[in-house]
Amino acid sequence: LGHAAPVLRPSASPLSSLGGMGGGQPEMSEAAPLYSNQRLLDYDWSTVTTAWLHKFPDPNLKQVSSVETVGRVLCESQRTLHLRRLFHCTFKIPALVQFILGKRVQVICVEEAHWDLQRRRLTVYGRNETWQHLLRIDEVCCFTEVSPGQTLYTQSATVIYRRGVLSNLLM
Repeated sequence: LGHAAPVLRPSASPLSSLGGMGGGQPEMSEAAPLYSNQRLLDYDWSTVTTAWLHKFPDPNLKQVSSVETVGRVLCESQRTLHLRRLFHCTFKIPALVQFILGKRVQVICVEEAHWDLQRRRLTVYGRNETWQHLLRIDEVCCFTEVSPGQTLYTQSATVIYRRGVLSNLLM
């Protein structure tokens, strides 16, 4: 993967070793579905997953300022690879909340990718690390070989938000 990075120790659940903002736990909503997509790609799994790995930097995704690989584990005996990356992103804020947060907000997002080379499956877990005490979006993407030359892509996301007057207006 190019450059040296600290070794990532696999955990029982993806992203579980990363903490939130600290302090007391605010009352948060239940996870609600945000979106779900599925598409059959007419490309082999190796081509699709290699393209996924090389998608950054992408000039079309102007909100992504930088991507840093912060951990990886290669297990030759199990034929798996685990990769953790941090994304620094900047987003415009809806006018309704600009008086609180400003016109743009900077966010750190965490992505963990798990390659299972025997099953020919790549599962990617992502979430925002910044602002979790207000809003958390969890996304899962999967690339699975279904036949030679075809890869099934699935994507789903959920949202959790802090309960309160403003969130009741927005959600």
